[in-house]
Amino acid sequence: MNKAKTKISPTLQDGLNVMSTKIHSRFPLAALLLIVLSLTSPLNASDVERYSLTMDKTKKPGDRGEITLADEQLQIQIFSSTGIGKLKLQRGTTETSWPKTVVVKIQYITGKPLAELEGLTLRGKAILVQGSRRTSGAMDQFILTDQGTKFQNLPSQKAKIRVLPTKEAMQIEIPGKLLSDETKIEIQWIDYYRS
Repeated sequence: MNKAKTKISPTLQDGLNVMSTKIHSRFPLAALLLIVLSLTSPLNASDVERYSLTMDKTKKPGDRGEITLADEQLQIQIFSSTGIGKLKLQRGTTETSWPKTVVVKIQYITGKPLAELEGLTLRGKAILVQGSRRTSGAMDQFILTDQGTKFQNLPSQKAKIRVLPTKEAMQIEIPGKLLSDETKIEIQWIDYYRS
């Protein structure tokens, strides 16, 4: 049985040999394999444990939240019975940084999304942001007064928190760098058509 061989021009073969040599000399195979695996492997349970989620104490029966990490995003899925709620999110240690994006998806426990996010408040030790779906991408951000004990009455800038209604949930995208100085944040929401 004859096996067909593909002929490669000597110039192309020389180029492939040089490229192969450069890759192997700069990146040993084991290091290359680790790089590939780190880019494709899902994050493990210990990564999720770096963050904790607490639902408000006045939550209604069935209200719950779930945390996952994927693609440089901390994803929080909220199931709300009334369309009104509050959660506290904390990173484990000061060495733990916020991921590139914190995504909060809120839906009713029946599976339908919030119809219209009337109010959203994000509060930390040194940050306060207030807005709604209508102010998506430019929510009012307040800073602490000079005494550092309360927030100023007027917003000092706009926060790029985006609100995107989807078929499944009301999705809120918070840039991680907005939270960089915070170890703990509180997020409060209210649906215009709450039940």
